[in-house]
Amino acid sequence: MTADPGYAALTAEQQGGLLQRFQEAPNAAHDPSTWWPGGLPQLRGPCGAGLAAYEDALKPDGGTFAVDGSTYTIQDGQLLDSEGVVAGSVRTDGTYQLVGEDQPRNYYDDHHARVRLTETEGETTSTLLDLHDADPNGVLTNDGMNDTFTGLATETLRDVRREGIDMRAQSGYRSFTEQDRLYNQGCTTTGKS
Repeated sequence: MTADPGYAALTAEQQGGLLQRFQEAPNAAHDPSTWWPGGLPQLRGPCGAGLAAYEDALKPDGGTFAVDGSTYTIQDGQLLDSEGVVAGSVRTDGTYQLVGEDQPRNYYDDHHARVRLTETEGETTSTLLDLHDADPNGVLTNDGMNDTFTGLATETLRDVRREGIDMRAQSGYRSFTEQDRLYNQGCTTTGKS
């Protein structure tokens, strides 16, 4: 963010505000339009240099992405299927769009999406984001779950995913029989408790 030519053009107060917002929500830093009211126009710099850097930063160099039962390889912001055919696009701001879809979706909001974004500089590859399916066992869709609790849990998962935190729901509603079985495991029966 501080390397963007538009950053130097901001006042010290604006720079301080941006840095504070970054510290409060570091993953939001992938979207400069959220950095400061007015966003991108202030970051364009001379001849749109900041805009080009911003657009490039939206395209992850590599990684993997899985959604709706399909897994894709990421290459320069494109989603490639197992045969190397472009199947869509993905961005560091959370949006992705598969070929044939009218509207982009957001992997932060889809708690079943698995996303690993990487960037390469020279010979060094670093992970930008690594999120797993937040509800791999479907515990939040169990019929026994309270709808209010499920809604709050889903909102929480969405919010922490936006911060780059990889949190998962491991269990939910348990029948008395299931709870007794788990309680007894390791006490009166074999297995981990």
